[in-house]
Parts: sequence; structure tokens; C-alpha cells
Amino acid sequence: MSAPRPTHAAWGIVTLLLLASCAPFGACGEAPTSAPGASTNPRPALSFAPSSVDFHDQVRGAGSSGLSVVVHIANPGPGRSVALGTLSVQPAGYVTISRDGCSNQSLAPGATCSVELDYPAANAPLGAFSGTLVVPDGMPPDREAKLSLKGNLEQM
Repeated sequence: MSAPRPTHAAWGIVTLLLLASCAPFGACGEAPTSAPGASTNPRPALSFAPSSVDFHDQVRGAGSSGLSVVVHIANPGPGRSVALGTLSVQPAGYVTISRDGCSNQSLAPGATCSVELDYPAANAPLGAFSGTLVVPDGMPPDREAKLSLKGNLEQM
């Protein structure tokens, strides 16, 4: 009969050492996602400017064209580039993306891209709107950054 293997105790000690070593660098709080000794770059979170969009009250008719807002999406870093997917607005039909310099782009740390949003869309329903600009960022797969959108469409 062989002696029991201290697998759980060894991993517990390694985990404690990893957590203790991250304190001077400000990276504590995230559990290690790979085996000890593997390279771990911090996962950047995208930032938005403005941090939310309020289109306020818009009026349909009488030559009103609505409101356009430019949103800047940044990879503040540090770490690695972020591969963006195709941007969308949820629910569809309220806001259109009129200029898109972000979909399917790679944002290096410190880089920024821009997207222009128009409200209301041609056939947007009347009333209050609350939605989201969805930015798939591929880290981990299926993760998305989201920007809050709202507005109100009235008839002239």
C-alpha cells in the first residue's frame, strides 16, 4: 500500500503563495486561471465615454432628425489586446449604429475606437426606450461589455 498523495494540500499551498505574491502588484482578488508557472496577463475591461447615453426626449415629425451620439470604446490596459466582435443594440429597432469603427477590430492596451449611435431609428416605436450597446470582447469567450442607452420618442 502506498502513502496518500498530498494533491489537495499542495495546490492549497500553491494557491496561497500565488495570492500572497499578487498583493504588491494590486492584482489580488482574481483566482488564478491557469496552472502555476503559466503566463497570466491581466484581463482588460473595456471602458466607455460617455459612461451611459441618454438621448432625452426626441420628437418624430416636423423635420426632426433625432440625435446622434459618438461613443468611444477604450482598452485602458494593462495587459493584452482585446478582439472585439460585431457591435449591436438591444433591443433592435430603436437606435441605429450609423458609423462603426469598432466592430471586428483589435484594441491594443491604450487604444480607442468610436461608434456613432442615432436615435430614433426610422421606425422606432413611440414612448420610452431603455436598451444596451453590446460589445462582444471575446474574453473569455462570450463575454460582452455593455453600455446603457435610454431615450423617449414623442409624436409631433
